[in-house]
Amino acid sequence: MSEAVDRRYPAGTRARVSTVIPTKNRKEMLRQVLRALQQQTVRSEIICVDDGSTDGTATMLRTEFPQVKMLRHEVSRGPAAARNAGAKASNGEFLLTLDDDCILAIADAVERTLRLFDDPDIAGVTLPFVNVRLDRRIRTAAPDAHGTFVTTDYYAGMVILRRDAFLQAGGYREPFFMHHEEADLAIRLLNKRRFIRNGSQALIEHHESPVRDRLKLWRLGAQNAVLFAIYNVPWPWFPLHLGSTIVKTLVYAWRRGGAIPVLQGFYAAIPIAWRTLSLRTPVTGRAYLAFRTLKNGGVLPLDRLQELLGHHG
Repeated sequence: MSEAVDRRYPAGTRARVSTVIPTKNRKEMLRQVLRALQQQTVRSEIICVDDGSTDGTATMLRTEFPQVKMLRHEVSRGPAAARNAGAKASNGEFLLTLDDDCILAIADAVERTLRLFDDPDIAGVTLPFVNVRLDRRIRTAAPDAHGTFVTTDYYAGMVILRRDAFLQAGGYREPFFMHHEEADLAIRLLNKRRFIRNGSQALIEHHESPVRDRLKLWRLGAQNAVLFAIYNVPWPWFPLHLGSTIVKTLVYAWRRGGAIPVLQGFYAAIPIAWRTLSLRTPVTGRAYLAFRTLKNGGVLPLDRLQELLGHHG
């Protein structure tokens, strides 16, 4: 890994926000992401993690954005590892993790989101987004802008986290590579009574790539659903959760022509789980049941979820 030092922050000082952007072979879109980020009303330390690009991304960053700190993985290690590397290299109180196809739509998007960290138990806040190439529906937004709602349904490329909470939880588990690592972090935070809050209004324009490897996503989704169960689900719910996950995932995929990659994903999970069995740290039964309630409901008021978790301490 190589690194170019960002000299905007003298030794001993701390940025309020550090922005981490994993990127691979999307330099044209990344340029737009960075320009929008630089227009934000809140100053941000910016770290781009070049995850094995071959399109000249590193040269573009050095030439056009010399103020941006760059980390580079010569061989792709996936977005989860890239976000972890960027978080460890950052010094901000808050950690904005952006994907390289996510353009901040308004100049005070970060400022608005930071205001929602009004409770110390809030570990993260979503930046609601619109998939501009698909529709105008706003995703991950609170159902009521005047309430405090929490979720497990967020996207790692569109969220602000308390950096210390993220690192204390261990960051994203890198065996996931990508896909479903968010729920894995959310349940571990929930186990510590820390929550992901829904933001409000559309803050990001998501320019999802039209060239996505759907078969890869099927494989990773199945693999990571198994890993999630192995790492997090306590007894006596573990066998039921794992069995139900396998059956439901396979039936869903079968009806949509994805059965083969899903079976490949299940098979791939076996050696990964064996190698990483030390990562199994089941959450409490109360946290697991609260997570299931939240997962099934999509969002819940913060006080309702705190009630499900029981007395603090």
